[in-house]
Amino acid sequence: MPYSFHELAASAEIVGLGNPQAEPLVNRGAASPADYISLDDISLALAQGLLQVPYLQMVQQSRRVPGSELTTSARTSDGAAYEYIDGEKVTKALAAGYTLKLNQVHHWHRATDRQVGTLAANHPAEVKPFVFLTPAEERGLLPHRDASHVLVIQLEGRKEWTLWNPGAETRSSHGLDVDLENPLRELVLEPGDVMYLPHGYPHSARAVGGPSMHLTFTMSLPTPESLVAALLDSAADPAGDPLPSGRGRAELLGRAADDLLRTAAGLDADTWFTTALARQRTGTPASTRKEAALT
Repeated sequence: MPYSFHELAASAEIVGLGNPQAEPLVNRGAASPADYISLDDISLALAQGLLQVPYLQMVQQSRRVPGSELTTSARTSDGAAYEYIDGEKVTKALAAGYTLKLNQVHHWHRATDRQVGTLAANHPAEVKPFVFLTPAEERGLLPHRDASHVLVIQLEGRKEWTLWNPGAETRSSHGLDVDLENPLRELVLEPGDVMYLPHGYPHSARAVGGPSMHLTFTMSLPTPESLVAALLDSAADPAGDPLPSGRGRAELLGRAADDLLRTAAGLDADTWFTTALARQRTGTPASTRKEAALT
């Protein structure tokens, strides 16, 4: 029997993010595809012009179609020019074997927005949703690793996944430099199947037997950059008092380093982590978001 998303998000047997020794987890039939974004939702968003190039990409073997090749120019009633995603161009790219990749789906799809909130409430991570609609026998991305934990929900068709051993030390960065010797595991996800991949696990997916669509939630813990930024916030002098003039560069740098070390030593770990996570969750520039009614 499928789980509700609240049950799924809270289950350590489905999402192993809290376990540093977690291995890939696969749960057959754990989700009901009807609870998630659908092909009809995507078609409606395209028809209503809710999607812009940052939200929609076409990829094949990690090669992207330039955004300018997916849009058409138009003008508003007052003469202002704008670019919109052309559904016919998207359809042609799909027919040519390109995967439709949707980014930040929660910015316009209400159910996905709620699901992002549920995952974030259960896990100390920045959560981002992506949709991959892949033509039959095609592969959108080359074998790669993500700098995040990954939760995959198969929604339409079947997808064959190949997983590679990350090695003795998991890489913290994303990338295509994957050792393709001896895949760790090969499996096929059917509609309703759910898979969790720990941080940095190399993988690749291919649609088999027809078109295939899956929803991915990436879950990123605070990055070193976010932790440093949070430390700098805590170390900043709210009074803005300048250092005494006439000091040399070495003395100024030494004092700054001492201040940071002293701040780090006295900073509560939970507060530091929470502050960094909050910064990361709200770090998307407003200019990259399209303000539109949620569907």
